[in-house]
Amino acid sequence: MQRLRLWTTVFVAATLAACGSETPATPTPISESATGTRPAAAFSFSTLPMPSPIPVPSIPPFPRVVPIPTMSPIPIPQITSPPPTRVFTIIPINASFLTFTAFNSNPIVVAVGGTVTWRNVDITVHTSTADNDGWSSGTIRPGGSFSTRFPTPGTFTYHCAIHPNMVGIVIVQ
Repeated sequence: MQRLRLWTTVFVAATLAACGSETPATPTPISESATGTRPAAAFSFSTLPMPSPIPVPSIPPFPRVVPIPTMSPIPIPQITSPPPTRVFTIIPINASFLTFTAFNSNPIVVAVGGTVTWRNVDITVHTSTADNDGWSSGTIRPGGSFSTRFPTPGTFTYHCAIHPNMVGIVIVQ
């Protein structure tokens, strides 16, 4: 029973020291007759070295302020080279489901007197038909092509007569 008291006293003193509380100024001596062993040496937690403080890293404030870029107009380059005299455009696969993207490229820009060639890479037939009766390709079969010359400047709209949702523009400069 005496050993339990000794152990309890040491445990309480250690707990108080670990919590930062003060320990008793002097421990209570225990006689050899009470414990059946030689007397315990006097012990003080004040002789133990104190651990160094843990450094706390500096944390930037949250949320961090991020500057928002201002929008500035993007300059549009001017075309300084003359338009091509020969242009190829593709009628892509599944073009009948498309509208303004059914003819690649769209719009087509060509020089006065230049030639435009439509090539059908779709698996179904198409046409290239001017909206103002300027030209009509007739049926362009898969793998086939059609070419026409543009002798006068202007903007010409066209479509596929089989799939009227397929539309395009030819700009002659």
